[in-house]
Amino acid sequence: MNGEDDYLEARAIHLIREAERARAISLDLHEIDSLRRLPPEVNWLRSLQTLDLSRLVSLGGDLSPLAGLGRLASEAGFCDSSVEAPVTHE
Repeated sequence: MNGEDDYLEARAIHLIREAERARAISLDLHEIDSLRRLPPEVNWLRSLQTLDLSRLVSLGGDLSPLAGLGRLASEAGFCDSSVEAPVTHE
């Protein structure tokens, strides 16, 4: 990681900590749209029901921190049937 990546990750962690303290049910990381890696601290958000990553065009690599959120969404009875699998063309 470079200095900018470190800054962006620190900003994401700051927002995650604020959301945790507030017991937020949603988190939008739109203001850090150049974030390349989702911090594992996202799993601290036990009340989280919605996580908007739609503007994170550079996000990649290890997305395993999202696995815990799927478990939490299932426990909360959250199901979005409008989400479709991506279409791939060979």
